[in-house]
Amino acid sequence: MQNNQKYDIVFLDWDTKKFEKKSAKIYLYEKIDDKDINTIKENILKENYKFVTIQNCGNNVENNIAISHFPGAFLADVNVQFIKKLKDVSKNENSENIKIENDFDYDKSLVDIVRNVFKDSRFIVDTKLSNGDEVYNEWVINAFNQKDKYFCYYKTKKVDGFILFSVNKEENSIFLELIAINKNKKGEGIGTKLIKALENFAIEKNIYIIKVGTQLNNIQAQNFYEKNGYKHKINNSIYHWWIE
Repeated sequence: MQNNQKYDIVFLDWDTKKFEKKSAKIYLYEKIDDKDINTIKENILKENYKFVTIQNCGNNVENNIAISHFPGAFLADVNVQFIKKLKDVSKNENSENIKIENDFDYDKSLVDIVRNVFKDSRFIVDTKLSNGDEVYNEWVINAFNQKDKYFCYYKTKKVDGFILFSVNKEENSIFLELIAINKNKKGEGIGTKLIKALENFAIEKNIYIIKVGTQLNNIQAQNFYEKNGYKHKINNSIYHWWIE
């Protein structure tokens, strides 16, 4: 990791293995100047990175312009962050079909749901990424049998929807990583039941903040979070930069 107060450069081990290209992520926290741009370029070339994700935190307009100085970098996504504070939220009655578990054993039905949900991610839009359509599948697969990964799932005969989440002990918050509903079960209120169960879990653990992100173009997800009391917090623009 290379960092200063304005930005971080972080090596991405999973991306490197998955895409077979040495990968990094740059987090831009504050406005960068010409000197910063040149230093970043030098570091990227020195480390021989081939695929770099640039996250412009807060969608800083001046940094969006500065990124144009990275040859070939293009806007791949805008991530919209939501937050809900649970201090004034009352505990709801959970559906009998919902359970929450960590260290969860592999369940193919969850992976099958994901395959049919996330069709417009930046990993698919970027045609230079091989097997980009498998990213979310592997995200879920890698969460099985992990003590720090929790599945909140709705199951009758099989799982028809789930939330994958993790607990940030330092912030005493929950990060909702993924929510996916069987495409044949949409409109039945499963998503709302799942998120209420997640909030109940948080309250029981004395956790009063839940964070979640979604894509700017996913209007349905944004409406869902707003309907359930989540407030828009910040936008982060995400760029892909390929170094030839």
